[in-house]
Amino acid sequence: MAILAALLLILFGGVTDRLIPLFAVGAFLAFTLSQAGMVGHWRRVEPGAWHAILVNGIGALATGITVVVILVAKFAAGLGWWCCCCRRRWYLWGACGVIMN
Repeated sequence: MAILAALLLILFGGVTDRLIPLFAVGAFLAFTLSQAGMVGHWRRVEPGAWHAILVNGIGALATGITVVVILVAKFAAGLGWWCCCCRRRWYLWGACGVIMN
């Protein structure tokens, strides 16, 4: 991970401000996926838990909208492809690590 972090710093010319959108997309995408997962959990485990489903559904919607807004803003600035490509690979690597362990 340290090598990947060093590589990102080199690619972004040492300007850490350029890495903030990458972090924001990753963080809010994780929040969105966890909230959506909780909606599925409540639907399977306790179908009558409408309050929990509503709260987690609103959370998933709000964080999902935030991810879309960040990506649209970054694509308009010409940096959106970094956010999409890098995050996609990291999540795939993470999923492979979880499956293999």
